[in-house]
Parts: sequence; structure tokens; C-alpha cells
Amino acid sequence: MPRLDDANKVFAKALELAQVIQDDHLAYQWSWQIAQIHQQRGEETNAITAYDTTIKHLDQVRTKLISANSDLRFNYKESVEPVYKNYMGLLLSSDTPDLELILETKQQLQVAELENYLKCSKLTAIQTNNQQNSRYDATIHIFELNGHVEVIAQTQNGIFRHKPNSSLVQQKLFNLLENLDTEVLGQISTETIQQNTQALYRQLFAPFKEHIPDSGDLLFVLDSTFQNLPINMLHDGQQYLIENYSVTNALNAQLQPVQPQNLEKLNVLFAGLSETSPSFSSPYVPGGLEALPEVKDELNGVTKFSNQITYLLNSEFTTDRFQSKLQNDIPIIHVASHGQFSSDPERTMILAFDGPINANEFHSLISQKSELGQASLELLILSACQTAKGDRRSALGIAGLTIQAGSRNTLASLWLADSSATADLITLFYQGLRDGLSKPKALQQAQIQLMNSQYSHPYFWSNFILVGS
Repeated sequence: MPRLDDANKVFAKALELAQVIQDDHLAYQWSWQIAQIHQQRGEETNAITAYDTTIKHLDQVRTKLISANSDLRFNYKESVEPVYKNYMGLLLSSDTPDLELILETKQQLQVAELENYLKCSKLTAIQTNNQQNSRYDATIHIFELNGHVEVIAQTQNGIFRHKPNSSLVQQKLFNLLENLDTEVLGQISTETIQQNTQALYRQLFAPFKEHIPDSGDLLFVLDSTFQNLPINMLHDGQQYLIENYSVTNALNAQLQPVQPQNLEKLNVLFAGLSETSPSFSSPYVPGGLEALPEVKDELNGVTKFSNQITYLLNSEFTTDRFQSKLQNDIPIIHVASHGQFSSDPERTMILAFDGPINANEFHSLISQKSELGQASLELLILSACQTAKGDRRSALGIAGLTIQAGSRNTLASLWLADSSATADLITLFYQGLRDGLSKPKALQQAQIQLMNSQYSHPYFWSNFILVGS
């Protein structure tokens, strides 16, 4: 391969010069070329070394990529994502892949994606270790790589296990997501939904089942391809996953230590719209929105189980009043209003009475309360929002809002289900919190109770996901 040899020498010299002048932007590009040449030649060790050098330089230049260019998505897709994904593919191709290193690389990719989404460079990932995740019986990572679905599970004893899946599994995932992305989801038979969720259970969870207790707490870390997927719907042929396990989603890499606060004192700031408001006709707001009269029932349920509640309802829920109330030391913020999660931060919003509040504006409202990425809220609840239709990366907006709010946990709805069912579920969730359950357990019990009521169809109970660090 003389041409590759010549190219490698040229890129090696260019890399050396770039490093001398401390130009990380050039250095990562030349190092990436070297990594790809070694990869083509089957020189795994040299390729891994070159990719490691590439990522170190890329880490230094990511901020410049974001701040210096207006087309942020192009930069991320063309200049950032391929480096990490190629490296992960190389690592996975080994006969004995280093699964821990693969997950660390995946975590760096998630941080880069969130920085791109938030147009910031202030996010710092921390290493995941057994002690931090000891409260989970398993942590399961699901991500797309080169047209395939990869699943890596870490059990409580720290052992990593890997299962690659064919492109057919990805297609089943997309089939389910398409079903969830329809206005008539509630009319699709339970049997039809379970055909996909049982197939996914067999591929994504069953291979690790013998290494996990029959019940307990699970943490799922999904990449942006599958963040719209309600994992609680996975079905083993007899029961849904949620019937045996509480489920927490980590839609972002770990950006802060897992140190949950005690919520014995349920002090809540509740803001909601039960009536049509001027914000319904604002730009970027989805058309055809209707009033949500059951928001008052939701407020009554929250009031019943909270220790102290401050609420802004309808015309009182203005942007200015919301901001003024945010300055108080309240661990739970609950917004019961139309909203949307999108891969475009301008289209990720919650609706106040006087207008929409997008992801960036949401951070501005609370900037006096917390620094970006430093959690001061224990729980953010968004009970009437939904993912943007046709946007498979739309749940990235949940992670964005979670970070913008500085919240340790966010309870959010992936689609707007029956508002009476939503009010019941939220009331049951607060009841669980008041009874001393953890947030994942409170959500699990609320969903099970709803499942055993008139709202047994997954449309009614599976739309809520708990996002935690």
C-alpha cells in the first residue's frame, strides 16, 4: 500500500507542525486522517493510538467549532460525530473489545452533542463508577452505530456485557417510534403495539436478564436516535418491563454526581394553562392546540399531596411572574402547559400565558438561581409537553431543558395523552413521593396503578419518562 504509506507520512508531518504551533483544529484533522489510514490497513493498535490523539485535540477545539460557525449541526455531523463513531466502531471490532472505553467514548460524544445543542462549552462529564450507580441493579446503554443497534449492560457488580444487533432491530425500533408518532396511537390495538415491544424485549433486554435481579431499579442510557422510546413499554410476553422494574432514563451523559435530595418537604412551584392563551398563536408553536381544563384537576392533586405550593394559573402564568417565583428556594418546578421538545432548541418550548419560553430563554429566566449544569432543582415536571412530530431526535430537547433548568431530574411526557389520565398519573406520582418512595419508584407505582384502571392501554400511562443523571 505505497500510496497509503506516502499519505501517512504527509499527514504525520502535518500533524507534527500543527502540534508545534498548537493548532488543535488542524491537529485533530491530520490525526484523524492518520487514524483512518491505520484502520484501513488493519493496524488496530496504531489506529487506536491515533484516534485517542484525535479526540484529545478535538476536545480542545469543540468550543471553537461551536462559537465560530453558524451552521452548528453541519459541524457536529461532519466534524465531531464521525470521529467518535469511527473510534467506537474500531474498538467494537476487536475480538476482546474494551467495553468500558467504548462507553467513555460514547459519553464524550453525548457531551459534544449537548454542547452543540445548547451552543455552549460548559458541560463536563464525570467518570461513571460502580459506587455512583450502586442504587441501580443494571445500567443499560442502547445506541446506534453504523446502521446497527449496540447494547452494553453494566451489572451491579461492575461486569460489562455486550450484545450487537442486526439492522432489523433498528427497523423494529423505528416501527415502534412511528406508531408512537401518530395522532391515533390510542386506537392502535395493544396486541399490535406488543408485537414490536416483545421483539425489542427479546433483543435489548432478555440477553442480560439472567445477570439482573427479577425486580429492581434500572438505568437506561439512550443515544439521541432512541431517546423518544419509552423503555417502560418493553414486554416479555406476560408483563411490561415497568411492572417489575423502575426505569430511569439518562438522555445525556453524566454531568453531575448522583446525589438525590430528600423530598419529604414537597414544596412546589406550579405553573399551568387550563385555558386558551395568546401564546397558542405564536410563531413555532404547533397548530391546533386546545385548552387543557384538566390542568385544574392536576393542580388539585398536587395541592393535596404537597406540603407547600405556589401556583400561577392561566393569566397569572406570565413569563415575568414565573421568573420572579423561580428565585425562591423551591425544589420542585411543575409546568402543566402545552410544550414541545425538539432537536432544534428554538422549537423546544413551554407555553406561558403571554408567549412561549424556548430552551435558551428558559435558562435566562433561572440564571440568577443556578449556573448552567449545576443542579439546584431536585425535580422539574413537564406534564403536557410532547416530542416534535417526525423529529426522531426531538427528545434531545428534554435533556436540553433539564440542563438549562439545572435540574437533577425531569419528569416529562413524550406525547400528550388523555389529560384526565395525565392528571391521575401525576396525582399518584406525588402521592408516592409523599409516602417516601424514590422518584423512579413513585413513577413506577403510578404507571402500574394507571395500567390497572380504565387507562390500561399504553397510550395513557407509558408517555411519561423520568430523566435523571
